[in-house]
Amino acid sequence: MRPQRAHKFQLTAIDVTPDQFYQLTYASDRGGSAVITVRKRARELTAWAARC
Repeated sequence: MRPQRAHKFQLTAIDVTPDQFYQLTYASDRGGSAVITVRKRARELTAWAARC
């Protein structure tokens, strides 16, 4: 299996979870996807978890 990070990704959705985290969903140009959960601290977004 090839690493997903080598593929081009495009942001396809932004959601807010019940516990106020943001979820950024990206789709790969080769059919894969990644969901990055981030939290907001002051004026910055910090990556919290990733699911591919």
